[in-house]
Amino acid sequence: MRKVAALVALIAVVSIPINGEEPKAVAVKAARLLDVKSGSYVSNPVVVVRGDRVDSVGGRVPAGAEVIDLGDRTILPGLIDAHTHILLQGDATAPEYNEQILQEYPGHRVARTVRALRIALEHGFTVLRDLETEGASYDDVALRDAVNEGVIPGPRLKVVGRPSRRPGATRSPASAPTGCSRSESRSATARTPVDARCGSSSPMEPTGSRSTPIPAACA
Repeated sequence: MRKVAALVALIAVVSIPINGEEPKAVAVKAARLLDVKSGSYVSNPVVVVRGDRVDSVGGRVPAGAEVIDLGDRTILPGLIDAHTHILLQGDATAPEYNEQILQEYPGHRVARTVRALRIALEHGFTVLRDLETEGASYDDVALRDAVNEGVIPGPRLKVVGRPSRRPGATRSPASAPTGCSRSESRSATARTPVDARCGSSSPMEPTGSRSTPIPAACA
């Protein structure tokens, strides 16, 4: 993991544009590259990166490019995890789950998620599809925006905000500090205002006798 993190950091540093200039090219060489479309390996590939984008994949190093030679290693495309809950950490047992949702402060959950996003990126995941926040309101939207703005490192996030569930199904109470009851935290969930940046106030989230607006633009 340290080698991957060092490589990501090195590419980021050497390709940063200066005074609005075009980002410097970084050429990453390796023994082979996995082509997922053909299901075969490409020998002696050269992946050219400019800024935060892969510019080309070929066999030649552009003139003036910074070269990173990985030797006998294999280059893989970015990994995608299509079912995550980034605002939940650790063991998914009932005590751990209830403690995070009912007792941890929302800010603490976000802080731990920032660490988890960095670890995911360092392990090769470039996209995460997050399927609701388990009581953390629209914090997934805020984290997505922070990654997109370069405020924190992490994979690109596809998020949904709070869950949409049928009446009578399981539901996630709002995050609440120690001492709040489950009924109080659920009541807080129903009263949580919609983040204006998320767009319109439909469709609705059924929660028994209450319905909470779900912004359509959060996905």
